[in-house]
Amino acid sequence: RQLVGAHQRPLRKAKLEAAILKAQKAEVPEEEILPAAHLQSRVEDAIYRITSAMEQQTLLEMACGIDEAQELGVQDEALSKAQSLLTSFGQRAQRASEQRDLVELEWILGAWKIDDVGTGEGSATASGPEYQAVLQAEKVRGSLTKQVEEAERRFEAKRWDALKSAMERLQDAHIQEDIWDRWASAIRTEKHWSILHAVSGAALQLKRRLHTRRLEAVLQAEKVSLTQLDEAADAAEAGQVDKDLVAKARAEASTARQRWKDAKEAMDKKLVDRADVMVWKLKKGRVCVDELVNRQGLLWDLVDAIQDAEASKDWQAMRDAVAGWTEERPGIEHEAFKAPESATQLFRAAQKRQDELRLRELRQDVNDILDSLKDPMSSLSATEAKAELQRCAKLVREMLRLGWEMTPARNARLLLALGKVKAEGGREVSLARFNAALLQMLEGSPQVVLVLDTSGVKDMFEEELRAAALRLAEGIRRNTSGSACAVVTYSPVEVLSDLSSDFTQLRTLLAGLRCRAGKPQSAKALREAKQLLKLEKSEPQAPDRQQVILHLTAAPENTKDSQKALKVLDALQVSVLGLGIGSVKVEHLMKISSPGLAFKVDADELEDFLQDAFREVEEILKASHTGDPEEILRRLEGT
Repeated sequence: RQLVGAHQRPLRKAKLEAAILKAQKAEVPEEEILPAAHLQSRVEDAIYRITSAMEQQTLLEMACGIDEAQELGVQDEALSKAQSLLTSFGQRAQRASEQRDLVELEWILGAWKIDDVGTGEGSATASGPEYQAVLQAEKVRGSLTKQVEEAERRFEAKRWDALKSAMERLQDAHIQEDIWDRWASAIRTEKHWSILHAVSGAALQLKRRLHTRRLEAVLQAEKVSLTQLDEAADAAEAGQVDKDLVAKARAEASTARQRWKDAKEAMDKKLVDRADVMVWKLKKGRVCVDELVNRQGLLWDLVDAIQDAEASKDWQAMRDAVAGWTEERPGIEHEAFKAPESATQLFRAAQKRQDELRLRELRQDVNDILDSLKDPMSSLSATEAKAELQRCAKLVREMLRLGWEMTPARNARLLLALGKVKAEGGREVSLARFNAALLQMLEGSPQVVLVLDTSGVKDMFEEELRAAALRLAEGIRRNTSGSACAVVTYSPVEVLSDLSSDFTQLRTLLAGLRCRAGKPQSAKALREAKQLLKLEKSEPQAPDRQQVILHLTAAPENTKDSQKALKVLDALQVSVLGLGIGSVKVEHLMKISSPGLAFKVDADELEDFLQDAFREVEEILKASHTGDPEEILRRLEGT
């Protein structure tokens, strides 16, 4: 179950590792572990690609690593950091390129390998706005660098007129001040010209203008990180920028910092709704906090744990995930809780879901017990079977405490299990198993195909098999509503009746059947039955509709072809009940019947067997509607 859950998105390396380790300790077959191990390797490769790209500062490789991780559905700190880094990178680069700030561009882009990245075609991340902003900034940097290098060559050549023209083209840009001052000083000395640089001059007023432009760009950005806002405010304050502008930046940073502090305190106290609201306010705001972007904090641990528990359908993990968490204002609604990733919504759902998952597990345990009692190959002794039935009653009581209801159909299954455990001797055990099959078959409005072997001994067919078919048809009519029957005979294979609810016509048809000697062709008859049920390999039956084939035979064909036909029917969830008489070997009958649904009855006992079966089934159905569920459970516990 944990292996299956580990495959569910979002994929986390730690979750996969834990699931594989537990599976290995539980000695799960290697072939069942291999898919998870392969997935773990792919996740680790994607994470390694991202971390390596960040360490080596290779932009396109980082973008491709982000693509690979997102395609897999990975959730990892390295991915969050890479996405945050690219966002910040793009925002900074865009502001610097718009201001033609070569100093800032060199500082932002200098260490990254960007020169030969191209456009990043084929990469969703490289086609995004942040990545494209970096590429555009690199072009601006390249253009400004060439202009500076050309001006420097003119300075070296003492071409003062040409240098002045180059400096005028750079007046709206910001370059290194010592270079600009060196050029300006030479021109003043040689030509007595005065050149003012609108941005990068040495004068205090011009520096103030530069820092003002940088801070305004940060304040006008749609999104900005808290780190960038602090850096811009610090630089502006040092550059004696307008105090009100600096105060505005400081106030915005303080609000974001206080909200994160409140969110962190709420997480530490495990107040899920308060923490959720504070995180929502931060997300709606303009200022991004690194811890929020990188999903750092107990709130995301809670979300991840709930999602992992749901993926593995593990009620205990769900219970442990929410342990200790509470709501400050239980049941109160807030806009923050409408988001699909809301921790509060997940927490509230988990309160109910852990009971649902526990109930699901209990139901599976009960079904396993009842199925083991039905299985003729079960090695359970009488004592062990009684103990299993008592355990079943205990599990059902726990299910009732969780809100499960005892319906008549469920009562019938338990009563039938009780009858199977108390059955003594071969006939009683066989009858109890047959009753179980009948009860399951009679649920809802079943579609039943009678497959009759007409190739055997004439007297046996006309006296036993035909009578059995009539008894089964009558029992289906009497104990179901809206059911339909069809008839296929062999050999030769012939469809005598399509699915029909006209049981009067069906009885007339069955009463007129005669034995026809021929080679048994059960495989072909089973395939014809499938066609009558209108099933295709890719379209299993609807979950609310029972579809059953009742195969009555005295000499079934035991070939691989018959077994192939059975496999197709099993895949389509069609039950094949085999009822054999005469010389039929039960081992052969089991190979062409659904598990636990092969029955061998002596020819002279068949009529009484079916009569007793339907009488007991009708008694159980009556008791299941009128009996007290508590009394039924006490009977199970007293076995």
